[in-house]
Amino acid sequence: MPADQSAPAQPIGRFQPPDVRRRQILDATAALLLADGYEALTVGRVAARARVAKGTVYLYFNSKQALLAALQAQMWDRMLQQPAALLEQPGLTWTERLDGLVAAWIAAE
Repeated sequence: MPADQSAPAQPIGRFQPPDVRRRQILDATAALLLADGYEALTVGRVAARARVAKGTVYLYFNSKQALLAALQAQMWDRMLQQPAALLEQPGLTWTERLDGLVAAWIAAE
């Protein structure tokens, strides 16, 4: 198959699906928090880091506090989803489950 007829590529630039755009904004927020701390975090800096307009951030999050709450919720989901699935696996000993939980929490950072 010629290169121009290959499977559709992921949208690029401003044509991102809402879930992808939201994740990009949250990833930018996390990176800025780690690099510069809470005091330096602004919606404008998040927008610049995510390569979107400031208004786009406000389409997804109505304030800096809402942005941080969404980031916190995402982190809790990461910390709880994999461990919950691990606990439901039959045949694991409690030691294996505990080891798996610790490994999942370390990986969720």
